[in-house]
Amino acid sequence: PQLKVSSLLNLGLCKKDLWQLEEAIAYFNSVYSLTQPEAETRPEYFIYAQCCLAYLHSCLDQTAIAATYANQVNANHLPPRLTAWGRGYSLLYLSATYRNLGEIERSFKLYRATISYSEENHFTQIKANALHGMAQLYRVQNDFDSAVSYHEAAIDLLNKIGAKCDLAEAQFQFGLTYQAMARSEESRI
Repeated sequence: PQLKVSSLLNLGLCKKDLWQLEEAIAYFNSVYSLTQPEAETRPEYFIYAQCCLAYLHSCLDQTAIAATYANQVNANHLPPRLTAWGRGYSLLYLSATYRNLGEIERSFKLYRATISYSEENHFTQIKANALHGMAQLYRVQNDFDSAVSYHEAAIDLLNKIGAKCDLAEAQFQFGLTYQAMARSEESRI
């Protein structure tokens, strides 16, 4: 059963990265259903599935469903049994969910917690993704100097570790920031 759940979770992550969101949701729904009976005693996969489902539904503008999943997770008290990796990515996906839901201050708070956690645990990739999430929040607030600074820091980290999928997304978001700044020429670089 554990191998099945782990496989389903990883397939969901792959589908998310390919931006095949409905298929990713199906995999995470399976993880959620399979782990729900043991959620009290073995919450790792259950909570991670909740965070991923919240994020994916927020990407599809299914705000009520996204908020329901996100609000079920207490980001301030994630269970100690959660792996360090799972804790970091759970915080990251919750941050992005609240960003997509327009809860800017809550998202800022969670991104800061994600950055702090990733620094304590040396998770460069999680930190870089949180940095470019912060950049998106600053872009929404028209604080372009801060947005550019956070984009550059994220891209630098992702280049260093060779995280090409995340790097592509960070560069895309940077381009959107340049477009919002009416600097279309830089957005094509």
